[in-house]
Amino acid sequence: MDPDQAELKATFLDPHAPVVITQANLPHWHQADATYFLTFRLVDSLPKEKLEQLTQERDDWLATHPEPISEVDWAEYHRRFSATIEHWLDQGSGSCVLDLPQCRQIVEDALRYFDGQRYQLGELVVAANHVHVIVRTRNGHDLSEILHSWKGFTSKEISKVEAASRRFYPFWTQLNARRQTSVKSRPYQRPVWQKESYDHIVRSPEALCKIEEYIRDHDRSRWS
Repeated sequence: MDPDQAELKATFLDPHAPVVITQANLPHWHQADATYFLTFRLVDSLPKEKLEQLTQERDDWLATHPEPISEVDWAEYHRRFSATIEHWLDQGSGSCVLDLPQCRQIVEDALRYFDGQRYQLGELVVAANHVHVIVRTRNGHDLSEILHSWKGFTSKEISKVEAASRRFYPFWTQLNARRQTSVKSRPYQRPVWQKESYDHIVRSPEALCKIEEYIRDHDRSRWS
């Protein structure tokens, strides 16, 4: 944690308070002013073939675990699927533009911009192809709103970095070639981030300590 950063005043999952659960490709739990462990990754950070295989395995698992899903089953879900994605990310696949100092600084500055106003940050690390951050929402600001702001701003700024654009170019070229085969009038796209992110409400002080150590290990590995 930055020595100038205020200590995180974490709040944990309240089983008696309302929880909003939304689901696209991943389930997302939302609770007012909660503390989250959040991971978001570059658009080319994971091979499509691996993701398709894992998605099928996840869909099969969900089909055998109908709602309401217990916390024990959700813990199993995260061990089987989220941990697998974390392992793949750590292999360093894709453009890895976040290892460029200018790109890493863009992301770190964006994360800290509204720290203490819209949210409060805990431990964070910007790895080569993904970001881990502990964040507590504040003053009625929603996690999806915060994440949309981070991704939107950093996408534009990272795309302006010439070295980053050169690394992304093969992925962007293939992506747009596939899109143009069906609708030729579609505009050229240069995405930076994967649309979905992994978010998890921190459930206890013990869980928070484990997540903080996990992030610190990531940070140390960058310099080893």
